[in-house]
Amino acid sequence: MKKILLPALLLTLFTLPAQAQTLTLSGDAKAVLEEIKSHWISIHEEVGSDLVSFLPLVGWRCGLQSVHYGFNGAAPSTVFQMEPCSVGLGGGAYLLHVAAPAGSVDSVHVVLAYDDGTVSQSIIDRQTALTQ
Repeated sequence: MKKILLPALLLTLFTLPAQAQTLTLSGDAKAVLEEIKSHWISIHEEVGSDLVSFLPLVGWRCGLQSVHYGFNGAAPSTVFQMEPCSVGLGGGAYLLHVAAPAGSVDSVHVVLAYDDGTVSQSIIDRQTALTQ
């Protein structure tokens, strides 16, 4: 039994990172992001501010051309700057969230431009995005 498990474990350890890297590429990114549309962002209440996190979008950035957003009914004209697509972890020079005054974000209008040229959007309300 041990002789069978060890090769299987080794195979899994070496193939999972390769699979994870390909999952963040364009075709898969669009499919996944469309499934989690209501969770593209989350809102974290911090002392004195709302932190609007774009972490799911950053994780799938290799399939995106751009991300624009607007708060509380404003046009989604603000660009969320993300680290360029790369395999592996980035250097940490880019933010994962934007800050707004505490309690001020009631909704976030997000527009994604995928690398295949299509565009998708979602308006996410505070109650849906709020984390505990």
